Amino acid sequence: MTYEEAEKKVLNTKWITKTCHQGESCWCRMVTTEEPVFYNDVEEYYISRDGELNQAMAEYFVKLHNDSLNFKL
Repeated sequence: MTYEEAEKKVLNTKWITKTCHQGESCWCRMVTTEEPVFYNDVEEYYISRDGELNQAMAEYFVKLHNDSLNFKL
């Protein structure tokens, strides 16, 4: 799939937070989809990578996004 197709799929899929390679003790969290979305058959699409969002902010964005999926018309 192309990057544009992956982006569209990501916006309509549930998100989760993941820890970086440093684990639970690290301040940051990555945001990605529940099931990995790949584009160009190799690269995984991330909403945010490690070091970009703190844990509270990442969890907030994930909740907002996932809640919005329940209210689409």
